[in-house]
Amino acid sequence: MVVAPTMASAQWRLTPAYQPGGSTNPWAISTLTGGFYTGGSEPYEDQGWYCVFGFAYGFAANYNGGKPYFMVARVYNGSSSYANNGGLVVFNSDVDGQPVPYPITPLETPIGLASIGGKVYAAFPGNDVIAQVNPDGTHGPSIGQGLSSVNGLTVNPRNGHVYATNWANNTILDIDVNAKTVKTLMTMKDLNGVTITGGTGLATDGSSLYVVLYTSDGDHVEQFPIPATDGQTVTSVNDFGFIYGARGVALGTGGTSGYVYVNCRHGMVYQIDRATKNISLLANWYSKGNLGGFAGVDPINGSLLMTGTAVGRLTPPVNQSLQYTIPTVAASSVASGKTMQGTVYLAVPAPVDFIVTLVPSPNVKVSAKTVTIKAGTTSATFQVTGGVVTASAPATVGTSITLPIGIVTQTVQFTVTPH
Repeated sequence: MVVAPTMASAQWRLTPAYQPGGSTNPWAISTLTGGFYTGGSEPYEDQGWYCVFGFAYGFAANYNGGKPYFMVARVYNGSSSYANNGGLVVFNSDVDGQPVPYPITPLETPIGLASIGGKVYAAFPGNDVIAQVNPDGTHGPSIGQGLSSVNGLTVNPRNGHVYATNWANNTILDIDVNAKTVKTLMTMKDLNGVTITGGTGLATDGSSLYVVLYTSDGDHVEQFPIPATDGQTVTSVNDFGFIYGARGVALGTGGTSGYVYVNCRHGMVYQIDRATKNISLLANWYSKGNLGGFAGVDPINGSLLMTGTAVGRLTPPVNQSLQYTIPTVAASSVASGKTMQGTVYLAVPAPVDFIVTLVPSPNVKVSAKTVTIKAGTTSATFQVTGGVVTASAPATVGTSITLPIGIVTQTVQFTVTPH
């Protein structure tokens, strides 16, 4: 399906009001912060150098009273007397309607941002490195060399590695911020055999990568399984079609788990049904050059954030919150009455302590009714015990895990076998 640009809107609006899961309450739309210099008002030209190119949440006990802060990468690649030139901008909260503060590092040009364990990492293509960035603008040790083409960043919640697209070729990088190593995770191959010339936004659920690609057939969003061995050539398993100006991508989760969300440089936000591959226009936030860049999930309230020449927010109904868990167990089966350990992963680091509730189901017991995922971390372990299985054959059972924000439930399933 080809999605072409439509008439620019004069203001933020939902078109149409998306009502997920039969909900009677549509998404709400708002602006976290605006006022960034645009450098022009033409939505069909790529003026990304004037855009917000990334955002992440950090957490530090000695900063902001121990509360999470919100960091924006503001890119401006030119000369201007405008006060808010390129640099890293810090907000001490993520409430809507905030004015744009001065950058804390106005001489640098960061691109993507990612958060791991409460620490924020930024890509600095001008310096060819990835570096940890503290809330006061100071940097930790640099990671990697020759990373001038790094673009979008995302975090694999299962191992804490940063993945990065390369806009100059068809590779995805794997960055271990603890070991300070950079490897080629994969070389991407298009499902239909067209030429891939680079990538921009990406998102992951820990098993697949969803990547915005530049191809000889235009801008596409494609799904790639994460390979078990680094450096392989991987062919996409889903091509969701051409979307004009696609730049950022985020995954729907919980009640929106069947959808992918794409932010475009001309201000449109599209929703893709992963099953049918139908593409629909969710929102249009173009207003006098308010263009689009990256997209991602707000870990505090489960809304969808979009960057461009502002930071915008799409908030779903509470039971469709985008905040979510990825529960796993250490083995696929457990003997009846025996104990097995599992892990609850968050898609992004917890901004505050998350008390996760484990709900038992028939034939399953949990050793603790709650699990605490500490602020700045992405995981915590739990114990499950298989119940009595009277049949001679194994029975597949599961226990559900509920987050404190919204009514988001994920279920971990495993097989209970007789003694």
